[in-house]
Amino acid sequence: MSKYSRWFTISALLYLLLGAGVGLCMAVYPKSVGILRFSHIHIMMIGWVTMMIFGLGYHVIPRFCAHSLISDFWQGFNWWASNVGLVGMMLFPIIRFYQPMENTFWTTLFVISGLLQLVGIFIFTVTMLTTLQFKPGFWKMKSCCYECKS
Repeated sequence: MSKYSRWFTISALLYLLLGAGVGLCMAVYPKSVGILRFSHIHIMMIGWVTMMIFGLGYHVIPRFCAHSLISDFWQGFNWWASNVGLVGMMLFPIIRFYQPMENTFWTTLFVISGLLQLVGIFIFTVTMLTTLQFKPGFWKMKSCCYECKS
């Protein structure tokens, strides 16, 4: 398993624990649901599910296709962009709730965090399509492995 596949998988497991903790907090303190719901959803869906998909996708798909990934650099950049973006998506909505006077500053950081998440998703998509040897005109796409040739 590559370094970045391992990092994505470990990150996903840590986000699962964090998301469970935030979920428990919302259950124990129901008044916090309005403040924590957005962060909780992002921790679980982006942190747990998407990071696990990234980690396993970077590990499994190249082996199934017998075609290497384009570069370790893009995996690393994806890991940093996705994690920094997720931390922003977790924290900035909560900070905005408690700091309404400086709302434009926190909103700007929140939007930047969302853009970082989008960059990570874009990198993963392009990397996987390149690994699958996807070309425009998908009906003419080459088989990615022996089993797909039929």
